Amino acid sequence: MNDSEEQKNQDFQDYYLRQKYIKKLGIVQINEIVFYPQQNNEQKKEAQLMQQQIEINLQLENTYEQNGYQMKFHSRSDDDVRNKYIKKLQNQKILKQNQTQKHQSLIIFDWDDTILCTKYLQYYDFVDIPIEILRQLSFLDNSASKLLKKATTYGNTYIITNAIKGWVQYSSQLFLPKVFNVINENQITVISARTEFEDVFPGDCLKWKVETFKNLKKFYDEDLITNLICLGDSNIEIDALHILAKGFNQSLIKTIKFKENPNPEELARQQELVNDKFDQIYLTIKNLTIRLEKKNNIN
Repeated sequence: MNDSEEQKNQDFQDYYLRQKYIKKLGIVQINEIVFYPQQNNEQKKEAQLMQQQIEINLQLENTYEQNGYQMKFHSRSDDDVRNKYIKKLQNQKILKQNQTQKHQSLIIFDWDDTILCTKYLQYYDFVDIPIEILRQLSFLDNSASKLLKKATTYGNTYIITNAIKGWVQYSSQLFLPKVFNVINENQITVISARTEFEDVFPGDCLKWKVETFKNLKKFYDEDLITNLICLGDSNIEIDALHILAKGFNQSLIKTIKFKENPNPEELARQQELVNDKFDQIYLTIKNLTIRLEKKNNIN
């Protein structure tokens, strides 16, 4: 059998397995679009879990545009992980009731210039904010709270910052009251990497985050398939996530890099764009590297 025939055979097997699981769950799939029939909450949860656990070929555009911003990303499928995944589904019969956990998710946000436009507000020394900027901050509060709230529905959500301890709580209460409420009502874990590791690694911002990310590993099972999602405006948290991923035997690494130094309106539009595509980003069984860029209009 040549490579082309072998690939066709593998594609057919993958397609057959997808249809098999879809049929058992009562899901209808038409042209790679998935429709759910009327189900009770337990059935819906199981169906959504299975949509995550088998590759239903959710394709994201190479460039997605909204509100003047572009989401550019590179994705790659890990065939070894996918094949092990399917084999694990078969061997462990995960469709049975009272199944044990087969996956876990960590969603990590930076704070400054990812949730709050901190550098922009520094221009005003965080006081005497113009009315127009306060209006934009209200817009930002709405978009940030929606994004954080959505993240908490998919997995354990963290805010890890290199700012001092208490800054997230203080600044959110002052500028983003809806975000402050979402953090508290949904028990989002807030960690100051600086406070944890500045004494051990003075001046090393990367090391602070790397060690803080690595500390999360002890709360999770290294043998479970792990969906890792990180959102931030610098490469520090992205590098830290890749190091964290090495602690898991099977992981999906999804990084979303925001534009640096945004004003409130720019940051809100980026958050809206990510929120709009977050479901697909989370459910896609691929590693994703996403960059948000302001669209250049050529007249």
